[in-house]
Amino acid sequence: MTVGDEDEASEVAPGLTTTASLGIPGEAGPARRRQPRWCLVVAWSEEEPSRVGEVAELPAGKRFVLGRDGTWHDGAMPVLFAPRRRHALAPGRPMRGKAISRRQLELGTTQDGLEVSRIGRCAMRIGGHDVERGTLTSGRCLTLAGQLVLLAVRRPEVPSSDDEGHPYGGPDGLGIVGESPVAWRLREQLRFLAGSDEHVLLCGASGTGKELAARALHTLSSRRERPLVSRNAATLPAGLIDCELFGNVADYPNPGTPARDGLVGSADGSTLFLDEIGELP
Repeated sequence: MTVGDEDEASEVAPGLTTTASLGIPGEAGPARRRQPRWCLVVAWSEEEPSRVGEVAELPAGKRFVLGRDGTWHDGAMPVLFAPRRRHALAPGRPMRGKAISRRQLELGTTQDGLEVSRIGRCAMRIGGHDVERGTLTSGRCLTLAGQLVLLAVRRPEVPSSDDEGHPYGGPDGLGIVGESPVAWRLREQLRFLAGSDEHVLLCGASGTGKELAARALHTLSSRRERPLVSRNAATLPAGLIDCELFGNVADYPNPGTPARDGLVGSADGSTLFLDEIGELP
């Protein structure tokens, strides 16, 4: 397998993406993924900072109440937050901020967003303005003054059989950190691609983890017993590019030059990662 990266593609894909000439799991067919549903994510909590990242799912067609007591009220479901991994959601708990009322917010779902009304004493802010009611679209935040910041998102359920033995929020066995649907989709794509012998192009800006993804592909593949061969393509000398990549016999191209296999030969039966592949001479 050859793995390369290209920073130029970051204009179209600012995050890390994987590309290969074969299908990606979960991208086609309703059987692979259920419809996304509205969720609230804890972005900040004054009194419970350890709960940042917890998620509350809000199924369509229902009414909800958010507050300290976490109980049903007049047919409205309580909004309960819990750590979430892909399609799995642990038993939820209400947020316990002292200034949050027992019944602080009423919420309802629509196709376009979450309709929110303040019914408790804590001031509500949306889009930088204090409001009594408003609509949260995907990516917008709601602030309960001095207590809590909640992010509205639509999150799909992505079934998988991957082992989840690492601690929630910590690095997995591949060194990848993240519990969002995007992070789990990346893990599934890497696992799927690692089972093939196709070339893979990793696209993303500097710092998005292309080398980490390349090492994950190698670790997950049948080639893991052999060492990964890695080289920054920008460091390959233009006059020796053929020799660097494909090797040379002794005394070529200059007298005294030892015979070598080159990067491609050294990676035979293993994985070759060419960083900055767009900088090849």
